[in-house]
Amino acid sequence: MSLSRDFLTQLEQYSELSNREKAVFVEIFGNSKSRVEVTQVLHISESNLSSCLTGIYKKFSISGSGPVKESRLREYLQKRYSQQKPADSSTANIAEDDIDVLVQEIREKVKPSIKEKCGTMRVLDMDQPIELTGERGIYTNVNILEKITGRRRLDICELLQNSHPDEFDRFGLSQVTEKRVLGLEAVQRHNKLMVLGKPGAGKTTFLKYLAMQCIEGQYLTNRIPFFITLKEFAEEFQQPDILEYIVQKLSVCGVHDEKEKAEQLLRHGKVLVLLDGLDEVREEDTKRILRQILEFSEDFHANQFVITCRIASKEYIFEKFTEVEMADFDKE
Repeated sequence: MSLSRDFLTQLEQYSELSNREKAVFVEIFGNSKSRVEVTQVLHISESNLSSCLTGIYKKFSISGSGPVKESRLREYLQKRYSQQKPADSSTANIAEDDIDVLVQEIREKVKPSIKEKCGTMRVLDMDQPIELTGERGIYTNVNILEKITGRRRLDICELLQNSHPDEFDRFGLSQVTEKRVLGLEAVQRHNKLMVLGKPGAGKTTFLKYLAMQCIEGQYLTNRIPFFITLKEFAEEFQQPDILEYIVQKLSVCGVHDEKEKAEQLLRHGKVLVLLDGLDEVREEDTKRILRQILEFSEDFHANQFVITCRIASKEYIFEKFTEVEMADFDKE
């Protein structure tokens, strides 16, 4: 089965291939050419072709040997293609103006729900929740460390230089001087972000702030925020996948034809996916949730993703996500 060249070149892994690997990839999986035909068309040797294929399989994390690898990669691509193909012609080639109208329509529908879930927070022993944003809002801008402090490497000389007997704390690591950037700036820089932080660092509040800024038209005004508490999602009785969960939320908000509209929005990269508290997912649910996040973020890679997790609490591998750390608040 031949696959659309447009589909193949939109895959995230495609951008990681060399120019020669890209040509081989398209000829074999897009034009269904044999290995002999590929060597003739591209004027390369059999050994060069084998080297290219090895690189391709590695980028797509395909294991095995010989023809097994090609078969596995073809199955993977066909599965991804079938998920991306619209169910009928009504969802195909939707005009950009139409999708923008749909975005604004859905934003208005979900706005009350977002404000209810993300617009307030409880502080210490206060009897009532208080506003996160607005004139009386208490949100304080957070800073992000682009280098994880727990992975910082210092030699003995640096440790001794940075340590002060009067302020002895973790032998010279108390005053981290890594470069800081504003939280919003970090999100703007990276399409897929994993925000790590200590308990109480403000990870959940930061995600709520992103959702509120988005839905109130201050940030990413052409996207729709979905705030998902991963512990609640993981413990849903029927164990829906992330797409089904989003469809459920749209239905509750009064959106009609919610499944079709959700898929249109996701295919066009119009969603801000906020996944909170990976560390709070139960051990028995972790493997399933990690797999769902990985598959969903690959299938709908054009959208914006932010995940929060406590530092050193989970073992996970999200190769496409950039990891950053919440910086401590200063005295001011």
